[in-house]
Order: sequence, then C-alpha cells, then structure tokens
Amino acid sequence: MGNFFRLFHEGTSLHVRVALPSASVGVNSCGVGFNNGTVEFCDYAGAGTGDAFNFHRIPSNSASPGLSTRIARIDTTGAYISTSDKRVKSHIRSAPGLEALIKLMPVQYNHWNCVGYENETLMLGKTFIKKIGFLAQDVQKFLPEAVSKTSSEEELYGLDYNCILACTVRAVQEQQQLITELRTQLQAISTKA
Repeated sequence: MGNFFRLFHEGTSLHVRVALPSASVGVNSCGVGFNNGTVEFCDYAGAGTGDAFNFHRIPSNSASPGLSTRIARIDTTGAYISTSDKRVKSHIRSAPGLEALIKLMPVQYNHWNCVGYENETLMLGKTFIKKIGFLAQDVQKFLPEAVSKTSSEEELYGLDYNCILACTVRAVQEQQQLITELRTQLQAISTKA
C-alpha cells in the first residue's frame, strides 16, 4: 500500500485510504481521527520551521494535509495558534460587546474530574482543581456562539474563551467611545463656565 494506510476502528475497516507521512518519533509523527467522515490529522513539522505541530481537518479522504487544510498549530514557543483567515469567513458583522458581557457571571468553582456517566448521572471522581471562569450553560443564554453544544447528555459542554475575548475587546471599544463622548461634553461645559 506504500504510504497509504487502511484504518480500523474496533476491528471494523473504515474503508478509507489516507496518505500519511512516515510515522517515527520526532520526524513527521502523525495521528488520525475521524469525525463524521472528516479526517482530523496532526503532524510534527519539526523544530526550526516556526511550527512544532500542525492540526488539519480534511473534508474528504482524497485530500492531503497542507497549509489550506490546517486549522491550528502549536509553534516552537508552545503558543497555540488557531486559523483565523478572512478568506474562509462570510457574513462578517460586529460582535456583541458590553450588553452581552455585562450579563455573564464570572464564578469561582471546584472543577471535579469526571469518571463516567451512569444511570443518566455524571459520576464525579475524588479530585478537583480550584478554578475561575464561566459555566457553559449560563454563557449559552447570552453568547451561544461561545458554547460547544453536546451531541448527547453524556458529553460535557465546552466554552470557546476566544469568543468571549473578542466580545471583551468589542466592549472595551464601546466603553472607550463613550469615554471620548463624555470628555467632549465635559470640555464643552468647562469652556462655557
């Protein structure tokens, strides 16, 4: 089969051919996952190239990983960089700002490890980490775009904190505009006095 691999899941062939680079530690290491027919792929780019790991999402098994299929990367400094190219975005408009953020409730909480799901109940482990953040179900009411929806009751909700960050920047811009307007009004009042 050359550089093509036949993949199996729980003993059943997925009937796909996927081109993969040679998998050896430190040189073009790779991992593959399938999500509803989409190939998700991670490759090691090598030190000195600016990227340490590239993450790809390939819509069909006929495409090969490349710069246009890369959805994120971890650079050699350890920074996680998400793809955010204007060319793959449409219906662009201003993000919600202060009005949405003011409704969010930052909280402190104990984040317990989860050991499974049984009898329609999440089973919590014995350890936790003290954290500060948001509750996904609360955020969903005001910024649904920031919430990773679950496909089943067993799956845990997730939050895209970058979405909240973008809204925070918008809120700061709105506040700055208000500050500028109030300064202008105050200056006009001071001049008349």
